[in-house]
Amino acid sequence: GSGGAYLSAGTDGKLFHYVGGQMKPLGQVKGGIVFAMTRLGQDLIVAPTGEGKLMRVTPGGDVKPFADIDARIVWALATEGDAVIVAGGAEKGALLVQAREGSSRRLAELADETAFTALTSDGQGGWYLGSHGRGLVLRYSRQGDRLETLMDTPFDEVRALALADGQLYIGADNGLTPKFSTGQLERREGYLQADALVTARSAVLRLDRDRVPETLWQSAQSQVYALTAWKGQLLVGTGNRSRIFSLPLGKA
Repeated sequence: GSGGAYLSAGTDGKLFHYVGGQMKPLGQVKGGIVFAMTRLGQDLIVAPTGEGKLMRVTPGGDVKPFADIDARIVWALATEGDAVIVAGGAEKGALLVQAREGSSRRLAELADETAFTALTSDGQGGWYLGSHGRGLVLRYSRQGDRLETLMDTPFDEVRALALADGQLYIGADNGLTPKFSTGQLERREGYLQADALVTARSAVLRLDRDRVPETLWQSAQSQVYALTAWKGQLLVGTGNRSRIFSLPLGKA
């Protein structure tokens, strides 16, 4: 909100503030890797892995508990008024949770999937979700707490989602979550030595307004970590060579 950014890095729950061209330590939360955070007022809400808790971090770096949650690992957070929407997983499957300070409740769960791994608003009070396991794209509706499967991708997981002009863009990957959950990322030096893959390692898919799917881009090397619409383009953040690709939204 002031031209800077908050980031997490490393396996020790360390948080940083990028401001004025400099990276400064912000604070540290107990637990493992912080995969997700969101702003709530002036504070950050963060989800350290394995703790079953959300933590509130002030701009000064003070840390205090926000809410207990059933999810053991959280892949995505979003702010909704005075509440936080949590997408993650527990021992019994994928979980979508709504948390307020001092309390939380389950919105939806999916026992057949390991975790919900992506989350974005549908613009109508509900949420689009991606999952790990069968790589599903789902929609959670407030009306009746309904969870609807929109697409079963041919990938292990849906890592990123972006909504632009009524069309849903989907970043899907194979083999990413096990590396993250164990804290073991790929080694760069062996990246280009692997045998050519018969199937794609990742892809960007689109569901149009009529929910017709289309493959826009795929890669046998890169894996998709993030998507965002920007100036008529869809930016695709990938690993592990840290490349950003762009797809024209109007002509894709």
